[in-house]
Formats: sequence, structure tokens, C-alpha cells
Amino acid sequence: MSLDDDDDDDDDDDDMPPPMAPVVPLGGGGAGAGAAAVMQQQFFVDYDDDDDDDLPPEMAPVVPLGMGATVGPEAEPSPEDAAVAWCARDTPKLDVEHDGDGSPRRINDYVVERELGAGSFGRVYLARREGDAVAGRRFALKMCSRRRSGARLDAEVAVTRRLFHRNVCLLFERIAAPMSDDVVLVQEYMAGGPVMTWSNEEHCYLCPDTEGPLDADTAALYFRDLVCGLRYLRSRRVVHRDVKPDNLLIYDYGDGRPQPRRLRICDFGCAEQRPDLAEEEPFLTRSTEGTIAFWSPEMCAANGRFCAYAADLWAAGICLYCFIYGAMPIDISDSHEELLKQIRSFELPPLGDEVDADLRSLLQRMLANAAAERVRIAEILASPFLVRVPPDDDEG
Repeated sequence: MSLDDDDDDDDDDDDMPPPMAPVVPLGGGGAGAGAAAVMQQQFFVDYDDDDDDDLPPEMAPVVPLGMGATVGPEAEPSPEDAAVAWCARDTPKLDVEHDGDGSPRRINDYVVERELGAGSFGRVYLARREGDAVAGRRFALKMCSRRRSGARLDAEVAVTRRLFHRNVCLLFERIAAPMSDDVVLVQEYMAGGPVMTWSNEEHCYLCPDTEGPLDADTAALYFRDLVCGLRYLRSRRVVHRDVKPDNLLIYDYGDGRPQPRRLRICDFGCAEQRPDLAEEEPFLTRSTEGTIAFWSPEMCAANGRFCAYAADLWAAGICLYCFIYGAMPIDISDSHEELLKQIRSFELPPLGDEVDADLRSLLQRMLANAAAERVRIAEILASPFLVRVPPDDDEG
């Protein structure tokens, strides 16, 4: 979570122009309302993803919250452990202590330090956990209303509870008492906030550090993180369906490594998972969700099926354009119908001289109007623009 809770249900969305505001799902996605009820009590380390070696040390060798069995990298996982892999804890007991003003000062074992943000579904708090195995670690506690969030929250938890990757915001725990309206999601605290935020005054995305676009090297680093995260989601048969800078948060390792700030994908409120999908089978759907300005051309076709994997990659290409220019490649001030026409007939705007040949080629191939002509994930990661990013010391 970020300092400013940038969930799709955040009240700040009311200030966005309509094309930038999230679209209420039109159906066909997500799990049922009770899908999260079978979450397991144990935490596991995910052994079957090579990229997990890149995780920060506090997330890899021990159970992150100090609950349940400790599983180290030297341990030989049982077949059951390997099948279950990581699973966020489900806690059916919710005890909240309040201050005099009604704000929570303690939620179960978590000591609330301050409020981070508020949205239409609830509030987000910064907290530490008593007895945490990792000294000084902070968590983002998202306190939601069952009544207001409905099945969407259950669907989000059902997808994210088993996701464990360096470029995906981690869900540690779901706290929900059977008779309470409150549900608390314990997530990583992403101190760096969103990679960029939309400015209504400037009518563009701004990086908090530069108050403008990203430099090419930082854009390459963060974009590689984004693509690696999408590759991992695809390996889990998950589509995000609302990829945009607002939902890409920065994690700060703070340990002196050469690349201390890395990007993680968050906010899976529009996501869908199809675990039975074959490895090479396209994730076909007619359900259009997410933010219109980041829709792909095929999503705007009337009653047409499209590949949701390809749609996520298209949105990633729009994010890359935003990283470099700050501006959107389309005019989002148009009406809904005019915006859809723009996207259906999308042509990449002329790229300035400041864009080198490698980046120019990547943008052109990612944002080709025809889905069949677009570059694939393996080609993106092998592109010269991303090869410039040096590996981390712990990547091997």
C-alpha cells in the first residue's frame, strides 16, 4: 500500500477526469463471494519460482509474521508444501482498541501508528506488529467494510493470497470475525508510494521525486520490474486488468544495495484468475474492467473477445510512455465515446529526439494497434532498452 491509498475505491478518483477513473466491473471476472473463506492458516515460502531468490531477505527465509512453522531455504519442502506454496494467513478473530476520537490504536497484535489514507470502502493504517521477527518492519492495514466492498474484496483476496513475488505487493494476512462488518488486510507497506501520480492541474502523470517524468534509466528499471511482475502473474494464470501508474508502488529496501527502490504491482480489485488454464492457452474474455484510458484497441470492439494477457501488456506499454513523457498518448479529455474511438484507431504520437532508438522500437512494438503485431514478454525483457539495467547483487 502507498502513503496515499490509491485503491480504485479511493475518494480521490472523484477528482479524476472520467477516462482516468476506474470502471465498475461489467461482469465475467473474479471469484465468488465466499472464495476467500477457505484461506489456510499457515504461511509457506514459494519454492517453485526462480525469481523468488530476488526477494528481500526478510521475506524469504522465515515465515514473514513469525506465525506457524519456520521454513528456511535449506529445508526440503514436502509435496504438500510445494503444492500449497505461499498462502496468506486467515485470522477469524478481530479485536480493535480505539482512541478517544474513535480511531483504532490497536488491531489484534498490530499497533497502529497513523492513518495513511481513506477511500469509499474504508481506511488504511500504518502499523507495526508486536513480536515481529523483523525489527522495525511496518505494515499497511487496509480496514474495509464487507457491506460496502461486497464480493469484490473477497475476489481480490482469493487472487492475491497465494501470490509471492518481488514485483507483487504481498498480502500477509486477512483478519475477519464472522459477525463483524470489518475486514482487515495486512499488506506490505510501500513507503515509496505510487511510481507516478495523476495531476489534474498539469494534466499529466508526475513522479514524486522529480515532479516530472522519469529519467530513462529509472524508467527502464521500473518497467522491467513491471514486466517481470506480469510474467509471474501469467505463470499463475492471473490477469490484473487495471495496470496503470497509480497501481504501481515503490518498495524501498533501505539496506544500501545499488538498486534500493523497486516497483511492485498492487490493487488486484479487478483481477481474475483461471488456475485450470493451460500454459500456452490465451486468457480470453469479454469482460472490460479497469481504467478506460489504459484499455487496448481490442477491448473497445463491440462484443468482441480479447486476450486479457495482451491487454495487460498494452497497459504496461502505456505506463512506459507515461514514465518517459508524463503525458498520456491519447487525449483523455474527450467524451467516453470519443475516447473509445481514439483507442480503436490508436496511433503512437511522434516521439521526440530525446527518445533513443531502443526505447522508440520498444514503444512502437508494444503499442501496435493490432494485437498480433505486438511484442511478447520474452522479447520485451530481451530488448536493448531493458538489457541496460544491471542485475542486482542477489540475482546471481
